[in-house]
Amino acid sequence: AGRTLARLGLRGPEHRERLTQHERMARRCVRPEARAVAWLDGVLELGDVSVEDYRAAGLPDVVIEALTADKPGAAAMSLRAEVVEARESLAKY
Repeated sequence: AGRTLARLGLRGPEHRERLTQHERMARRCVRPEARAVAWLDGVLELGDVSVEDYRAAGLPDVVIEALTADKPGAAAMSLRAEVVEARESLAKY
């Protein structure tokens, strides 16, 4: 669901490189929930998809929390940390 929503939210040639970056980050994440967060990081801000779309697609609440909460709980923070680690590993290689 994360990949599909990201592709909807990042349509068009102007987002091609960003979508590729999200895919590379998602591939480096271990947990499926972290992969969803990697795919969707920053997509809401573009306005083509909404939190309601995330819920309709069946994304777990912890994923939505990781993507939207200003002060996420421990489980959501753990997902964010995994995505940050994936992003940083891309810069190394």
